[in-house]
Amino acid sequence: MKALFKHLNFQIFQNTLLSVLFTVPQVPLLGSISNQKVLAQTQTSCPAGSTQATLNWGESNFQTANFNQTFNIGGVNTRFQMTENPAGIIRDESPQNSPGNLGDVPYGVAPGPYGGINRPYLRWGIDARGSSRGGNATLTITFARPVTLPTPLTFLDVDRDRPGEPPYQDQITVTASNQGQNVPVTLANIGPGAVAQIVNNNTARGAEPRVPPGNALPEQNFGNVFATISQPVTQIQVVYQSGPLYREGQPPGQDETIGLADLTICVPAGSIGDTVFTDRNSNGQQDAGETGIANATLTLRNSDGQVVGTTQTDNNGRYLFTGLQPGNYTVEVTRPSDFTPTTETTLSANVSDANPQNLDVDFGFRPGQAGAAGDPNLRLVKRITNATRNGQPISGLNFNTFVDDPNDDDDNRLQQVGRSPVGQVSLPTPLSSGDEVEYTIYYLVDGGQQLQNARFCDLIPTGTSYVSNSLSVNGIANQGQVLSPLTPLQPDFANICGNNNNKGAVIVGPANIPDGQSGLIRFRVTID
Repeated sequence: MKALFKHLNFQIFQNTLLSVLFTVPQVPLLGSISNQKVLAQTQTSCPAGSTQATLNWGESNFQTANFNQTFNIGGVNTRFQMTENPAGIIRDESPQNSPGNLGDVPYGVAPGPYGGINRPYLRWGIDARGSSRGGNATLTITFARPVTLPTPLTFLDVDRDRPGEPPYQDQITVTASNQGQNVPVTLANIGPGAVAQIVNNNTARGAEPRVPPGNALPEQNFGNVFATISQPVTQIQVVYQSGPLYREGQPPGQDETIGLADLTICVPAGSIGDTVFTDRNSNGQQDAGETGIANATLTLRNSDGQVVGTTQTDNNGRYLFTGLQPGNYTVEVTRPSDFTPTTETTLSANVSDANPQNLDVDFGFRPGQAGAAGDPNLRLVKRITNATRNGQPISGLNFNTFVDDPNDDDDNRLQQVGRSPVGQVSLPTPLSSGDEVEYTIYYLVDGGQQLQNARFCDLIPTGTSYVSNSLSVNGIANQGQVLSPLTPLQPDFANICGNNNNKGAVIVGPANIPDGQSGLIRFRVTID
C-alpha cells in the first residue's frame, strides 16, 4: 500500500480562511488531369500545428544520376536514395526516350509533359530486356522526422507498350513506414480509361490484356497512379520492376520508364511543454494524485537568450509552446507564491528533426511554508498507524516507531520538538477485503503566531469505506465531521478537496490553533 502524501497544501483565501489539502492514496486490492486533380483532393489540409511545404522538381537542383541526395522540404531533411538490382539496370535509350538529355543513366529531373503534367518531374527507368529481366530499381524517400502527406503521391506513366511492340510492362509497389512501423498505402488510378491497373492496395502495373491504347502518350494521364498515405510516415519505398508481360527472345525495344510529380508534405512544427505540478513528496516527478498548478508563468528563450514566447499554465497545470524551429531552448518558470521548487526552475529543451515534440519539460513545486509569506508555519505529516485483520493486528507490522521519510522535512521537525509522528510510510503487506487501515495526520504550528480559521479536508480513498465513529481529533476544539459519499462540500472545503466526494470526506474546522500547538486527526477505513 502506497504511503501517504507527506506534504499537504494550505491556502489563505480572501476571507482569511486557512485551508489544508490532504490527498489520500488509493488502497490497492488483491487480485485526365481533371480526374487527377479530383483524386488529389481526397486529402487536402494539414493537421493542426503543421505547415505545408512542397518539393518542386524544377527548383530542386537535382544532380542527374546521383543515387543519394538530400533536400530540405520546409525544414525537414528528406533523402532520396536509389538502389538498383542488378547493378546497371537503371538506364534508358538515348536521346528519344530520355527527355532532358539524361543519357543512358536516366535518373534525374526531366521537363514535361509527362503523364499529362506539363512541368518538370523526377524520371527513372529500368532495362527489362534479356538477363536484366526480373531486376528492379528501388527509390527510398526518408524524412528526418514524421510528416503527413496532404495529397497523394502521383506516379506518372505506369503503363505497358503499344500493341505490336515488345511486351514490356511497368510495375510499382509502394510501401511506407513510421519509425519502422508499417503504414498502410492505397493506390488508385484515374478511373475509366486508365491503362494503369491496381493489382492490390499497394501494387499497380500496366493494364493487361494488351488492348489499345496500351501505352499512354506523354500528354496523357491514363497511366498515372496515386498513392494515398493517410498516416504520418518517416519513409516511403517504391520498387519499380518490369511486369509479367515480358517474353524472352523479343527484339530490343524501349526500356521501362516512370515519373514522380512534385512532393507535398505537412511539416509538424516544433513544440515544447509539459506540466507545472505540486510535488508533495519532493521527488522531482509527478506522481499519482499530484495535481497541476494553474496560472504559473513560463518563459521560453532561444540559444541566444532572447525571449521567444511566454505563456501560463491552464487549470490542469499544462503549458505548451508551439510553432518552434529546430534549435536549443530554455524554459523558465516563475515560482508560484508560497511554493518551494523541487526541480530546477530553468530547464534546457531541444527541438530537432528527430523529436520535434519535446513534451516532457515539467517543473515540480512543494507547497511552501506559509512563514515565507509572513504567515504561521503549519507542518503536516500523515502516516499509517494501524492495520488489522479480523480484529487482530496484522503480523509483521510495527506502528510504534518513527520511520524517517527522506523526502519529508516536516516529520523531522515534529520529531525534533518531541512530537514524533510514528507509523508506517507504506505497507509492504498486501491487504484484503475486510481489512481495516488507520490513518493519522500529525500537525504542528510553529510560525510564531496563532493560526486562525484553519480548515482541513481529507477524502476517503477509493476502494475503501469509512469506519463509523472512528474519527478522533486532538488539539483542536472543533472535533470535525465525516460527510457521506456524494454529499456536496461547502465552498471552502470544496476549494481544498474538490468535488470528487465519491466515498465520503473527513472535514475539520474552522479552528484557531495557537503557536506551538501540535495534535492529530485520526480515522479508519475498511477495504471494500
